[in-house]
Amino acid sequence: MRFWASWYSNNEHWPPVPPLPDTDDKSPVWVSGYSGDDEVIFCAVIEAEDEDVAWQWVMANDFSFVKERFMEERESRWLPNDRFPLS
Repeated sequence: MRFWASWYSNNEHWPPVPPLPDTDDKSPVWVSGYSGDDEVIFCAVIEAEDEDVAWQWVMANDFSFVKERFMEERESRWLPNDRFPLS
């Protein structure tokens, strides 16, 4: 399953993650802004069995994870708009 996720973090630097299975582009994780509490807002396209596994992936890769924003299931080959380029 594919998910579009967002969360708050205290980490401005995301470690490299593998590209999506149907692309040869860079990892699908972006900084989309900052909260009023100076937390970084990340967005990502995540491949996972279900929503719980997707959140486990986020927390395993972002050790400064603060809290969830959203997790939305998407079609299997869905990609975000041009605001979030893959290359």
